[in-house]
Amino acid sequence: QGRQFHVALISSAANLAQLDRHREIARRLASPERLTEAQARALATEGKAIVHIDGGLHSTEVAGPQHTLQLAYDLATRTDAEVARILDNVILML
Repeated sequence: QGRQFHVALISSAANLAQLDRHREIARRLASPERLTEAQARALATEGKAIVHIDGGLHSTEVAGPQHTLQLAYDLATRTDAEVARILDNVILML
């Protein structure tokens, strides 16, 4: 519709440094008809899950937008093993 769409990409520094590569892997796996099974498996092993969470729901619901900010804060500030594992394996588009 021609409107701007802003996202925050949250992941490990290593994943963000290779963002273009992970985008290309996701694009190739989205249309795998030109890939052999071995190629697809290799790409899936190398790639990271790219997850999009949109916090907007309905105008009268506040939990979605509030959760979005809380999730971003938690992922950016927590340093425990669970969050590190998430950031190493996921590129979050928030």
